[in-house]
Amino acid sequence: MSRKYKWFLSIMMLAVMVIAMAAACGSKKEEAAEPEKKEEMKVEAEKEVEAEPEEMTDDHQQPNDEITDYGLTEAQIQDLYDTIESVMVTEYIEPNSIQNFQWPDDEEFWNICQGFFTEYETFVGMQTIDLENTEMELTEDQKQMFSAMKENEPTVEQIPTTEENKAIITSMYTAIKKWTEKNSIDFDRFSFMVFPWHKELVNNTFIE
Repeated sequence: MSRKYKWFLSIMMLAVMVIAMAAACGSKKEEAAEPEKKEEMKVEAEKEVEAEPEEMTDDHQQPNDEITDYGLTEAQIQDLYDTIESVMVTEYIEPNSIQNFQWPDDEEFWNICQGFFTEYETFVGMQTIDLENTEMELTEDQKQMFSAMKENEPTVEQIPTTEENKAIITSMYTAIKKWTEKNSIDFDRFSFMVFPWHKELVNNTFIE
């Protein structure tokens, strides 16, 4: 990975931290402003629990709704695999008449994927931050840098890799944007940077 791209990823990490800090500040502010409301909600929740039957039947259990270590439900993860596979077929494999598609067996490729999709995560997260009215202390240079991230959606063309890899990542990017919008992904809980793309996608897509 080039030095320029490594530097860019470090900026992405900093931006993710800013988004997380902003979310934490907003959360604390809401908690301080509405203590009575939270107490009322707690009482109502306790009443609902008391009103529910002690045991749930198998028909009502929803194990796929449990949050995994990746910050997603099993259903969301499966939908991620399905969406990527479907879009890869229609936008990359079929147009290029590829008979037996295999994911790149290159750690560098998957590191680039994580970095690029983290950039997308940062771009989406930045839309929720008012840089001029945030409680965080940011220098003018930082505000300008984050403002640029907020205004410019990442493009695959800027990635320092082969044209073939760019074509694959473009299809993946289209699929991931579709998936995140469909599932209303909460990036305070899920991060592209820590998701094990290589192992998970290879093991869960294009399996015969």
